[in-house]
Amino acid sequence: TTPDYAQNKDPEIMLERVKEEFKKIENYKADITVKVDIPFIKMPERRATLYFKQPDKIHIESEGFAMLPKEGIKFSPISLFETEHTSFYEGEEKIGNIDVAVVKVIPLNDKSDLVLSTLWIDPVKNLILKVESSRKPAGTFIIEFDYTEIEDGLHLPETIEFTFSVDPLMFHSRNRAEMKPDENKGPDDSSKVKTGKVFIYYSNYEVNQEIPDSLFNADR
Repeated sequence: TTPDYAQNKDPEIMLERVKEEFKKIENYKADITVKVDIPFIKMPERRATLYFKQPDKIHIESEGFAMLPKEGIKFSPISLFETEHTSFYEGEEKIGNIDVAVVKVIPLNDKSDLVLSTLWIDPVKNLILKVESSRKPAGTFIIEFDYTEIEDGLHLPETIEFTFSVDPLMFHSRNRAEMKPDENKGPDDSSKVKTGKVFIYYSNYEVNQEIPDSLFNADR
């Protein structure tokens, strides 16, 4: 069948469908594994338990330090589109064998640190497969989603790949025991801003169960 967007390329309709799909997931609990890949840093793989509740409540239970990019962990289509914005339909592309619609979203609020987001949307399942966002002063980051189908046809991420720019001086100055400079890299290798990646792997989802609000209160 031909996706609806072939006839109707209204980006706001696409965004609304993504929101409605996401709202079906009232809450979830999942085990996550976090792997950090930064050229000049060695950091052990970490495991944690993540709790989510609509619209954007997050609670993480973890032993030890886990580098979790909040833009990836807390990414919510609802929060992205609720603020005043304008959107443009850019065209069609492929991600793997999936035909996706490309939509640009520009916030109209001067106080927002988000300058521009480009979204790659699966118009059949109404899922965001990729986001590229520019924020001030953090620069540009990319989030790529690989979904798994769980109960009742709901989809949640199986893997999130988060790509961002990192300043090595920022990491070294923190002097964290777990964030050791890579001894195989010389000074010239670790003195410039590079691209880092964080991979988050999800498993053992429990969806739309009772999660008390009190669990999130300590995180405010």
